[in-house]
Amino acid sequence: MIWFRTTQCARLLTCLGVMALAFTGCSVAEPPAAPAAQSAAKAPNGAIPLTAGTQRYEVKGQIKEIDLGRRALRILHEEIPGYMKRMTMEFEVRDESDLGGLALGDGVEFSLWVTADDAWIGKLRRIASAVPSEATPAMVVSAGPSLRVGDLLLDTPLTNQLGRQVLFSQLRGQAFAFTFVFTTCPFPTMCPRMTSHFKEAFAGLSMSTKGRTNWLLFSITIDPRVDTPAVLSRYAEAHGSDPARWSYLTGEESNIEALGKKFGLSFLREGGAINHNLRTVVVGVDGRIRKIFIGNDWQPSALVEEMRRSLETP
Repeated sequence: MIWFRTTQCARLLTCLGVMALAFTGCSVAEPPAAPAAQSAAKAPNGAIPLTAGTQRYEVKGQIKEIDLGRRALRILHEEIPGYMKRMTMEFEVRDESDLGGLALGDGVEFSLWVTADDAWIGKLRRIASAVPSEATPAMVVSAGPSLRVGDLLLDTPLTNQLGRQVLFSQLRGQAFAFTFVFTTCPFPTMCPRMTSHFKEAFAGLSMSTKGRTNWLLFSITIDPRVDTPAVLSRYAEAHGSDPARWSYLTGEESNIEALGKKFGLSFLREGGAINHNLRTVVVGVDGRIRKIFIGNDWQPSALVEEMRRSLETP
């Protein structure tokens, strides 16, 4: 399993398994007088062409983990003025040649490109030092998932954006899926991608379930301190979520943490950021787990297919 680690998330903006890469943090810094972002003029290292909306940031950091197979680096980076606070997170490397000669612990400087729905790094260069030497919080790694495909999902006390209690035990006869997000996460490949995936899955399910209405989607916040029912209600409305089919859930942080850990989800607070990985779970009409999607590499069509099969073959 691969761990993903989100970027830093501001309270004003909208936010992966083990053994390879750890958490990603989400938190946005206060905008400085002169933001460091630049409009990118051309694609890095022959990558896909950049649009006018692409922003580029010049970043320094230290390599914490390397995943050559996925062309990804987990980097403890300095604050990115106008975008993210100092944080450890995972970055995609588009050009494999950028990974040559890099080793754990290396100081690096690099370019970060961010679009509305994607982000990646390139032009990596080794440097003598990168980040301040103060200690970083200990990584909290889950001992591993305690629930697997075929297991019965038990109740966790949760409340939707309308203030109504949601109990899994009362959903027998309905197929449902849930993922973990928080509303202030700005990094496009993390929580925003989960929300986008659910939006596509919602449309796909609406068209492919042959009139069946016994299916539901749930987005569970991992930041209940901020994501109250009122906040979630505004967020749901902004993303066109139909509360009859797609709800946003909150609850006690300890209960949400306990639920996530059952599937290998971990999250912690580091400074002003929340670091976490990603898990998305499909539960059948019999209340048993059918599928656990790890990270953000899955496609909405896969979720739709799993849900559809559950409805047809309980």
